[in-house]
Amino acid sequence: MARTEKLEITLPAEQAELIRQRVARGDYESADQMVAAAIEALDDESWLPPPDSLRRLVKQAIDDPRPAVPAEQVFADLREYLEGQRSREAQP
Repeated sequence: MARTEKLEITLPAEQAELIRQRVARGDYESADQMVAAAIEALDDESWLPPPDSLRRLVKQAIDDPRPAVPAEQVFADLREYLEGQRSREAQP
């Protein structure tokens, strides 16, 4: 069994409430388990792209001469796309 150590931490009320809700919902058996899972997820950086790759993508975005698309338009386009996907999935 893994060695354990007791720590006392202070969280914003919203984060403490989130932990209580997730435990009450049954997502985790205890607050300890949820915090441990969060720390493991933060420690696992395998999902991150390599730093050079990320830098290249950011530079490409900054150097792109096309005009920026307003966020409102992006979200409207995404909603339209998702509605189309849902409509296609609902068809027999």
